Amino acid sequence: IVSLAASLFSEAIPQLDLWELLLGRDMELIILEDNQATIKIIKKGYSPKLRSTNRMFRVNVGSISDCLEKYPTIGLEYCHIEFQAADVLTKALAPHKWRNAMESALEGLLAR
Repeated sequence: IVSLAASLFSEAIPQLDLWELLLGRDMELIILEDNQATIKIIKKGYSPKLRSTNRMFRVNVGSISDCLEKYPTIGLEYCHIEFQAADVLTKALAPHKWRNAMESALEGLLAR
């Protein structure tokens, strides 16, 4: 949730606004999350167990939820962990999972 908030507010929204201004049309952003609990918490807008994130990390779960409501072109979807290309950089993967993770990362780069 902390990294989602940081990337959403400091990178994604400013870029969406810039591209919409340059291209003159709405741009769509789909956030892929591999944690279903995180998706539920963000859509709900609050979690009593995460109330300390505001104090510790300066992240308000409600602000993420409000942002998704304010920007209808931003979506939050579940991505199965097998297809989460970022795991190559953030987790220790079992050797048999490297090939799929690298192929997913390569497909993501080529899609740009």
